[in-house]
Amino acid sequence: MMTIPIAPGSILPAPSSKAECLGVEIPNLNKSLWDMFAAAAGKHPDEEALCSVWQASDHLDPQFKLGRGSSGTQTVAVVNNHKDEPVKPVLSSAPLRWTYSQLLQKAESLAFWLQQNGCTKGGNLVVFVWNSAEWVLFLWVAARLRMPFVPLDPRSLETDAMYYLNLTNPEVLVVLNSDTLPILKGLHKVKVRLLIGSSLFALPKEDIVAPGEELAMILFTSGTTSLPKGCPHTASNIWSATYDYDPVARKDGRQHKWLIQTPVWHIFAVGQTIRGWRDGSSVVFPAEKFDVTASLRALQQQNITHIGAVPLLVKALVAHPEFPGKKIPISANGHHIGVGKVLPGARLKICSPKSNLPLEKGETGELHIGGTSVISGYLKGVDSGFFYEDEAGLWFVTGDQALVDKDDVLYINGRYKDIIIRSGENLAPAKIENCLQDIGVVAQVVGIEDSVAGEVPVVVLQTCPQDVTKSSMVKAIVERLGPIYVPRSILTLEDLQLSALPMTATGKVRKVMLKAIVNQYSATISKAEGVSPEKQITNQLREIWAELMNSVPEDILLTDPVTDSADSITRLRFCKLLWSKFGHRLYLSDIERNKTIEQQAMLIIEQIAHGNSSTTLSDNMVFGERYGSLTVSSQTSWEESPPEQGEGGSIFQNHENLTEPASKVMQKFGLTWENDVEDILTIKDTFQEFAKGQRPQSYRHRVAFKVKGYNPGQVRAAVERSLLKRPILRTILVGDPGATAVHAVLRPSHVVYDILIKQESFSHESEVQETLVDDFGERFEARMFKAIVADIGGKDTALIITLNHSVFDALFAYSWYSDLDMFIQKPDFVPAPTMPFKLFADIHQQYKNSSLALSDINFHIRRLRGISRFTEALWPLKRAPGWMIGNDEGSKDFIVRRKWPFLPGWIADRLPSAMSINGPTLTWTMNMIQIKPAETCGELLTRMGRDQEELSSRAHAPWYQVLNGLGDDEGPIAKEASMRQVFNWDVSLKHLDSSVNDYKTLSPMGRMDWPDCGFFWNCGYVEHGTLLLCRVMG
Repeated sequence: MMTIPIAPGSILPAPSSKAECLGVEIPNLNKSLWDMFAAAAGKHPDEEALCSVWQASDHLDPQFKLGRGSSGTQTVAVVNNHKDEPVKPVLSSAPLRWTYSQLLQKAESLAFWLQQNGCTKGGNLVVFVWNSAEWVLFLWVAARLRMPFVPLDPRSLETDAMYYLNLTNPEVLVVLNSDTLPILKGLHKVKVRLLIGSSLFALPKEDIVAPGEELAMILFTSGTTSLPKGCPHTASNIWSATYDYDPVARKDGRQHKWLIQTPVWHIFAVGQTIRGWRDGSSVVFPAEKFDVTASLRALQQQNITHIGAVPLLVKALVAHPEFPGKKIPISANGHHIGVGKVLPGARLKICSPKSNLPLEKGETGELHIGGTSVISGYLKGVDSGFFYEDEAGLWFVTGDQALVDKDDVLYINGRYKDIIIRSGENLAPAKIENCLQDIGVVAQVVGIEDSVAGEVPVVVLQTCPQDVTKSSMVKAIVERLGPIYVPRSILTLEDLQLSALPMTATGKVRKVMLKAIVNQYSATISKAEGVSPEKQITNQLREIWAELMNSVPEDILLTDPVTDSADSITRLRFCKLLWSKFGHRLYLSDIERNKTIEQQAMLIIEQIAHGNSSTTLSDNMVFGERYGSLTVSSQTSWEESPPEQGEGGSIFQNHENLTEPASKVMQKFGLTWENDVEDILTIKDTFQEFAKGQRPQSYRHRVAFKVKGYNPGQVRAAVERSLLKRPILRTILVGDPGATAVHAVLRPSHVVYDILIKQESFSHESEVQETLVDDFGERFEARMFKAIVADIGGKDTALIITLNHSVFDALFAYSWYSDLDMFIQKPDFVPAPTMPFKLFADIHQQYKNSSLALSDINFHIRRLRGISRFTEALWPLKRAPGWMIGNDEGSKDFIVRRKWPFLPGWIADRLPSAMSINGPTLTWTMNMIQIKPAETCGELLTRMGRDQEELSSRAHAPWYQVLNGLGDDEGPIAKEASMRQVFNWDVSLKHLDSSVNDYKTLSPMGRMDWPDCGFFWNCGYVEHGTLLLCRVMG
């Protein structure tokens, strides 16, 4: 297939944002290929047209001697001065050189002889020759006779000769030696001739087909994945592909010289030679086949001005010891340059796979090309589905994954058939290969089968500098592309028992064959090792830790304390990946106690042996529906389910005083207390402040996501499924002003979902930002959760979520957003099991009146006693009745310290991990720190650390009872002080950056908070090993 020449050039004006570029029309393409050659010879008769360095200067001179054959089909021998001796590379004699006039004369003479022997326009001229003068001569002869020229790989005579010959039905067949005669004798319809003539002749008079539409050449694809396909090129295809775009002016009148080192039966070499001849350049063959030494010497000795090569050949040239110059990085900033812009006569567009409609610029899709340089179909209609026609003309679907940026520059990521789909994520092998190339590693990447992830990348090294280790390769991949691109293995050719990679004749790696070899190697290794279930779990754990720690699994020892090397965010991500990838559930407290992979694997094995104890309550303990002690039941599941709705509703028996205020709230939404309330959740003291607030918008949190590739209906369905699993989000606030409020959980129904989820249409993304910051009071009512699903101009979907801080904390948000991301991708996704928030709320309610709570209350009272003497220490100064900033508060490792309130350790250990609680459990602890003049900074921090340990152990103390205990004099001051400065470690901050978050469908567009305190220090890691990101609001 003739490819579109891509380089900076003019394009038609494209006011549309669509990824479709149309090059300007090329005038006057109704010419034959011979018109081009004859014009070049007439303009540059005495300039060099060909230099074949490896052939002798008198090769094929003075003339061919034609052997006589019998009448009819002829097999004619060509004899040159060297008779039948094999051609050897030139050592000392001058290389073969032909001027344009000499080449023209030889082509005219041979064409005349062929015409005399019955060869006519339209019959195929097939040659099996190397990069040589013969190839050039017969190309010109075919153009002169207007016969389609079909160059083929001489090596294919031993394997695929009959396949090619049956497809092309040659009238003239040129071969190198007599060894092929047995094959040729069976070709009764073919005239097999190696021919010569000596005089000029006139072109045939017949000229029915316009010259530009004549079939000029048939080339074959390289066949990397299947049998090669024939590509018929018309003269206008070739004229268009070699159009005089971006011409390089001759310096001092010197002729250009093109080094042709790729096989002449491939489009790459054909395109270069014809383009060279079109502007009067010389074509130089350094050897009959690619020889890196011959190419380097030709570059130096023949004054080459132009060279073309596939990446593999370039790497071979640069790596050669004789290659001069210094090493220059491929790019200065790590960003690989694009292919270029569409050229005159060409068209391109980017479409979704299996679609012909162009995407937006900047979106990744499949490359479609068209224009006068592109063929109209494969030979004999093979694979016709790759071609289609629309109002712009004929298009070819390339199978390349690509995008067009806002400046109309094309970027190609790789072949769709090579794309590795790892856990639903599309990975382009070319990205990994380019990344490794930047550190001097030449490698190929293929995907191998994986029972869980589907496919995982494997790197096969070709060349690698001695100072580059596997760990440094992984580090480079993670830093440039992210952890999901980390390969499962990095193999050498020796590992695969290969001396070289499987290649096509043009130097392209046969990826399908290599993939099969790697898969076979992987299967053999697995069988030899006899992977047991224990070994499989160990491998899974190593794979996740390697991904998170920018390493390869082989570098992580089973006895390494991996937990100690991970911060709290990385540990949280480990727990998430362990569930989403392999279906195992460990909590932060589990990996805190079991720090090594060996210990973690044993814990998972024990869970499996005991029926996956991570998803059941120990000793069949479940919670009662009403406030009360834990009870024993035969029910073992602790998945949340709605309480039974009895007459009068048992859930209301302890809340008769809420009937009137609840009915008022419910009526606003067209609901009833009796039919639409599923459950009642008590709210602890600090969350009472969040839920009620000083203003409608106090302690509200809003985040906006862009959801690409999914329509509003799909996004809304995912939100509904997630709400079904998260009852705390289906709540409204119920209670009289000044009294203790509760959360009423709404029973899931279409009516309730319509109340909680609103669908809108935006014309532009700016409307999302306007909605994000909208703080009008009517936007904030009794609903603790509200979602807006909006269509953005028919292109993308926006999801805007507003939450009250009484129903979520950062850990809950991280888990819920991750589940929502999965629900959008997979409607049948099964989220990790969670512990009902009802149980936590009930236990905390019991704790409030316990002796343990009294002890904790007294601890805080003693600690804060005397705070009224230090009012001048309160900072920042309060200059308004209320604050309009603030958020939650917790210790640095609050997500690890999540625990059951008041319960003794022996009971808490028999409950599921507090990390699984399906709701917010953040704690609010207040520090009053005395500064001692004689104390050093280190001593102060040590003392603060010890104090924080004790504070954290008493963090669930009922805040209102602490304030009451401080009395009317100091209680209000303590409350005021608690709202002046707040420090929070927020695991969700990292996910505000779409470039580093873990979501596949949710791209953050912004976040807005309306807390109600003084200075709020919201801190968190952007990514592992970087500085803290600190958002200070005040």
